Parts: sequence; C-alpha cells; structure tokens
Amino acid sequence: MIPLRDYNPTRRPSLLTWGLILINFAVYFYLAQNPVMDENAIARYAVIPADITAGRHLGTLITSMFLHANLLHVGGNMLFLWIFGNNVEDRLGEIKFVIIYLASGIAGSLLQIFIDPTSTLPMLGASGAISGILAAYVLYFPRARVLTFIVPFFFVTLTDYIRPERAASLPQYRCFRRGRGILRAHRRFCQRPDPRAPATAARPSRPAPGLPGICVTAAGAARPR
Repeated sequence: MIPLRDYNPTRRPSLLTWGLILINFAVYFYLAQNPVMDENAIARYAVIPADITAGRHLGTLITSMFLHANLLHVGGNMLFLWIFGNNVEDRLGEIKFVIIYLASGIAGSLLQIFIDPTSTLPMLGASGAISGILAAYVLYFPRARVLTFIVPFFFVTLTDYIRPERAASLPQYRCFRRGRGILRAHRRFCQRPDPRAPATAARPSRPAPGLPGICVTAAGAARPR
C-alpha cells in the first residue's frame, strides 16, 4: 500500500518538512557518489547497538536518521514525510514537529537496541522518525482522505473438487465457490448464522452454485444429492 497524496490542505508552507526532505536526499546523493566514503560514513555515523549499550557514540542516535541504504529506502521514507509531514507541522508548529521527529527516530533505535543490545550490525534510516510523524497524523487527522495505490496480490491455491463428505463436514455454514480445475484462484465466503435468530423450518433443498452434486438447505448444512 503506497500513499500518493492526501486531501488535507495546510494553512501555510511547510518549510521544515521540505528542509528535512532536501537534507536527506542531499546526504544520500553526496555519499552515494563514492562507495568508500559511503561505507566510512555508515561505520562512523550509523547506530551500532553494541556501542550504544557500552555508552559510546551516542550521537549516532541522531546522525543515523539521515543515512539511507539505497534510493528506494530514502525515497520511500521521504514520500511518507512529504504527504503526512506538512499537515503535522502545520498543526503543531516547527518546534514541536522537530521534537516529535527526532524523539521518534531515537525511540525506534532504542527499541531495536533493546531487542538485540549486543549486535554489531549498523542501523540507519529515518523509518522510526517517519513512523512518529505518521502516528501524529492519524491522531490529529483521523478522518483525512488519502489517495493510496494498493499493490495487487494474487493467491493461487491447488484444490480439488469438494466431495460430498467434505462438504458435509461444514455444518452451519453457507459456502460459495467460483471456478473449477486443479489450479484455480478462488475466494470463499462463509457466514455463520446468528444463534439468537429464531429457528425456521427448512425449505426445499436446492443445488448449490458451483458445487455439482451438493445441495444446501436453509439451515446451511450441505448434503449429497
């Protein structure tokens, strides 16, 4: 799920949000032009949990927020900051906005350090800070509309025909099935009847759609024909 824009206009330009976006992109492209310099910057300015646990290099809790592993990493973070950061900055003001941004980034790093305090793998990125901004956006603008691109996923399941004895093992359900074949993409929808509803007399059975040889009664139990 990728946000594209929101329908939530601001009252004033979001200079701090744009400044953070420019700084993150500038740092990334400056370091990306030289792989050796990039590796040295990561070793020096990224968070290493073992160092923080030992009380060393505490400043990396802030500097690591401006380092990113690749263009997709920095681009994804800055996309969320561009869409949601301007409204949070407009609502809270510049000072509170930057406090939330930095505090969320530090909290994300500390959480990872708490999970694995002896790790020597460097951590970098603004994901923790962006998560804090996104949480503030949801808190202050719960009814805002956001245009979102949803990546389609297709689930393919190997199935066989539902045999009568298998269908008979599904009492109190009404199941509908679409498509046939050994390899099929299908969806199932099962609705459990309300136990508080009064019991009704069973109507004459009728063939279930898509289930050859199976009948469904009004009570929802399938039986062989």
